[in-house]
Amino acid sequence: MRRLKTIDELYEEVKDFGLVITNDAPLETAINARIRTARIGKLAYTPRHIAMELGPAILGRPFMSEMELIAAVSKETGLGLRHVYSEILNIRDIRTHTADVRAYINTKNARRIYESYRRMPTLERAMSEFEPDDKRVSWFYEIPGGVAIVGVELFDDLDKHVVPNHIDVEFVDIFSDDEFRIDTIYEVGNDRQLAENAADIVANGDPEDFAIVLNAGGAIADAVRAALYRRGIPFINSLNVKDLAQIRDYISFLSLSMSFNTLRVKDVKELFSNYNGFFKRNREEYLLHRQTEDDMMDRAFELWTTMRDIFEKGMTFNDVKNSVCDASARPQVGLLLEELQMSDVIVTPDRLSEIRFAVENIQNLKHNEQIPDNERKGVLLTDSKNSVFVDRPVMIYLGMEQEWNVPVVGKRHLDPETEAEKNAIRLQALLQQGQRRIYCVNSFKNGGPARPCSTFDLMDGGGSSSFSDLAESLVRGRWATSSEEFIPDKGSLELDNSKEFDEEFSKSSFNAYVACPRKYMFNFLLPSPDKDTSEFGNLIHEFAELYVCYPEVVRERGVDSFVNMISDRYAGLSTPLMEDLDSKRIRMAMVNTMRYIDLLDPVAELNVSNKAKPNPNRFMLQLGLEMTSDICEVDHHSAGHPIHGYFDLHHNGAIIDYKTGRKKTPKDIVSGMSLDQIARYPEFQPIIYLALAGDLEDPATTFYQFYATENDVISVSEDYDIRNNVRTIVLSSADREAFMRSEEAVRMLESSLKKDAKPYARGILGILDDRMPSDPDSWSEDDDAIDRVLAVMGKKSGKTNRDLASHSLRKLADLATDRMPSIGSEVVILPDTFRSFLEQLDALHDTAMGQAYTGYPAEPRGAVDCADCQYYQACMSIPAKNDSGEGGGHDE
Repeated sequence: MRRLKTIDELYEEVKDFGLVITNDAPLETAINARIRTARIGKLAYTPRHIAMELGPAILGRPFMSEMELIAAVSKETGLGLRHVYSEILNIRDIRTHTADVRAYINTKNARRIYESYRRMPTLERAMSEFEPDDKRVSWFYEIPGGVAIVGVELFDDLDKHVVPNHIDVEFVDIFSDDEFRIDTIYEVGNDRQLAENAADIVANGDPEDFAIVLNAGGAIADAVRAALYRRGIPFINSLNVKDLAQIRDYISFLSLSMSFNTLRVKDVKELFSNYNGFFKRNREEYLLHRQTEDDMMDRAFELWTTMRDIFEKGMTFNDVKNSVCDASARPQVGLLLEELQMSDVIVTPDRLSEIRFAVENIQNLKHNEQIPDNERKGVLLTDSKNSVFVDRPVMIYLGMEQEWNVPVVGKRHLDPETEAEKNAIRLQALLQQGQRRIYCVNSFKNGGPARPCSTFDLMDGGGSSSFSDLAESLVRGRWATSSEEFIPDKGSLELDNSKEFDEEFSKSSFNAYVACPRKYMFNFLLPSPDKDTSEFGNLIHEFAELYVCYPEVVRERGVDSFVNMISDRYAGLSTPLMEDLDSKRIRMAMVNTMRYIDLLDPVAELNVSNKAKPNPNRFMLQLGLEMTSDICEVDHHSAGHPIHGYFDLHHNGAIIDYKTGRKKTPKDIVSGMSLDQIARYPEFQPIIYLALAGDLEDPATTFYQFYATENDVISVSEDYDIRNNVRTIVLSSADREAFMRSEEAVRMLESSLKKDAKPYARGILGILDDRMPSDPDSWSEDDDAIDRVLAVMGKKSGKTNRDLASHSLRKLADLATDRMPSIGSEVVILPDTFRSFLEQLDALHDTAMGQAYTGYPAEPRGAVDCADCQYYQACMSIPAKNDSGEGGGHDE
């Protein structure tokens, strides 16, 4: 990079000129601030500021305001505000770079808008028609000392119209012939840490001395503002009206009102609190429109009533403002409504959409006078994408990653090479601002190592794959103000070293550890929030417990009353449009669950206090039922292995587990329980629960999975056999040799044989003796074994019959080596498989507990794919292929 001349150096170079023109507004301000000699007027101007002063003389009338312009074009063309403003933005962008606007607009409406827009008194029109030698404006340039043009390579097409061509001018380069290189880049961690460290630095000095350069449209901008707010550090608010809390809350209130009938209390709880309205505890999941005044406190019922009236009766925007906004917010909201001419019109989705669009997009609304004084001075927040010169002594650069790229591709009116070169010049200049510069970047971004923005490639003439390529030194670390508080290293837990860490596996944590040790760590530290599916499952589980303990209460009240109770909490969680369908799904799941429990006919002794349980049954609480049973929803711990788990129901020597998710076939169940070939979604619940069931006073050897929503269409029939929704996993007491002589083995082999061999399944099993080769994989090729099968089937030794015998031997070998054979809806776990699993589980637990002190590596196994992991964004490792070559893993 070339060394940039400082603002002071540029001032010394241009101070004796009569007029200086630069298209960088901060440089214009900085040069004028350095004037030390008496003069009339300013020394430096941007082309746009010149056109703003002289444009009305050229056009013969004043400029229109932004809203006046949009309203005029909208009225003339008959097109909506949103459409008009979007096209005007596109037209302005095109005109900035080329006068041939028509060549780059394709639609009929866009051309209509352009024809209207180009006739309006706008700054762009004034610059397009600007002639420096026109007598009406030429006097402006005829100043003793001459004219200097600074950084002409950054001028766009409109800027160049204002450059005088009737007098001699001197062009001043913003760069010197020396080279520039960044000394040190600090690699910190993530956006929040970048923001916190920047705020710590500013806190040690005068905020007026600092500027923070960042991507103003990214998440880091919010993090920086929050960090400055927390420390009470003032900063210049160059934000738009959309960033004012009163405007945000008002628009949010209107927007939520449009969906009043499908809202949950949790959807409005925070917003209501901003208006001093509150709800009683534990109402978050309930439908808002079903709440009563007794469920609310302070202003909540007043706000609820306004929201209902907007939805059902209709209110004007002004009436809503007067109803919900306090005295401090009304002027800000009123100013916005008046400028948009929306005060006395009824709130509708379309009108609200126009207000939201205007707030989010139109820059020049009359909101600036509402910005607090403490946000007019302080730290300067500078956008990395459109800044060049910054007149602050201390510069803090945050990010410099791909988010700093200025998009060029897709804009036909731009010459990509020319624009990329301009962006490179801007970035070179921006990176050299101030007297003291601090460059901070992320360690990782979007699951991979942070990479410098592509503009750096143009500056150094090659690819910059790492920030170490850009600086003399790259300092890695947290780089935070030291404190007495201990901060654990990445991948470790902060523990009491005097106690040994010994956490039992649950089925969920074991599934996570098998999938990836790092996932286990996050599962332990960052439990996933409830989603709509888990809330649905929780409610059906609680209903099942209620029905087991109080079947007569459920029958007396009727299933539909409980559908309504559940719908209050669940229906519409997936999407408001699904409320009716969700209610039908709830009813089907409840009816199927009742039918299955009736089939089991359990007898529940009411011997446990519901309120004493870690998670009390919410239906029992609502119905005032105090007792539940120890056969339902009880946490069981193994006496010999580091595992525990909650049984939904323990009855008659079996464990029952209710499922509300996607149905699984026996093949899916077996695949999920394999430690040899890890499935994409490991699921070891059946074998873990059978291990736990062995320690009960009434040991269970059968695990039933009941799928409450399976066969959702045909299950509504009264004669539907609910056992079709059940998968059975049995822990066999017979060893493998005994199993192969059982009737169950005969049925399993018969189901896999070809039609002509099925009648001989028992006889084929009978050939298993000492004469068979020791390796089952060789049976299908062994001539003696093939002859013995032919003898069982009474068939001659022809090619077709030998192929049939060979196929039968392959199926026999599969059954003889299958760790968990299955048939129909039943899976059998053999004793040797069960013992081997528990041995491996114990070993994995020892490893997992030891890693608590050393770190949990990111090592996804088998078919596990990082992209499926709910902790993908939190993980600090690099996506890569895992050891098996399947799925997306991580490299440290």
